[in-house]
Amino acid sequence: MRATVDRAHCDASYGSRMATAVENIDLLQQLQHRMIVFGEINGTNEVPELISAVTYELAKDGARVLLALEVLDLLNGDLAEFVAGTTSVDQLLAGEVFWNRPVGRQDGRSSRAMLRLLQDVRKHRNRSLMIDPRGIDSVVRSARDREASMALNLRTLAANLPYDHVVVLTGSRHARRTPRFRGFGPRPMASYFRREELFVVHVRFGGGSSWHCPKRGACGVHDLPAVSDGRPLNRVNPLPPNGRRARRFDAEIVLASATPSPPACRHPSASSPHGGSVHTS
Repeated sequence: MRATVDRAHCDASYGSRMATAVENIDLLQQLQHRMIVFGEINGTNEVPELISAVTYELAKDGARVLLALEVLDLLNGDLAEFVAGTTSVDQLLAGEVFWNRPVGRQDGRSSRAMLRLLQDVRKHRNRSLMIDPRGIDSVVRSARDREASMALNLRTLAANLPYDHVVVLTGSRHARRTPRFRGFGPRPMASYFRREELFVVHVRFGGGSSWHCPKRGACGVHDLPAVSDGRPLNRVNPLPPNGRRARRFDAEIVLASATPSPPACRHPSASSPHGGSVHTS
């Protein structure tokens, strides 16, 4: 099924960059790992911009970078055609139901900022940089199956294709090394990997808001809890090895403030055969 792109509902323009301090983060000296997982709260402008900067820096000298996203693996053909320049933004938005979910299911993964991230990759590919965006999400019956499937998809891509670097952007609950509630809930995607196989960075903010779904049907702009413990901003801060948070993540980046990025397409009446349940971070 192909959706009809209505310019009144879709913002396919490149847009302007947000005023963030992302460019001042010296990530490459601090993140010496082949596979880096960034756990985010969905629906900000700043995190996709951060990931764009990271992948560019890794690829600019000729390295091949896998950009693994929380997008359905069924849509990888669409992503490949778009970043290769063989399809337009309108075709991407029309051909992929991921972008055209009803507002009540728009959980921040199909935001304008995420579209800009793909447009960045398209520009870099046009300059012969090797950045491959791939979806690692799947249509499955349960949350438990979803986490296991995401882990398998990521492991398969990272192991079977000749990538020098693997950058993963996913919701923070999938990036945890341990379940959110001990003994309850599905085993997170990152927990299927040995600790030495990947490095998990939790992205947090000193304040602000994002477009996400704190509960089913409540998708929209919501305030974020502020980090106010004095940690340096815009740096990769290793977590104390014996602390509670270190069991979940290896390090964190605290950005000054989050700004919400609304859906790239807002079709209140749209339906999706892959819509499923709302996934929150």
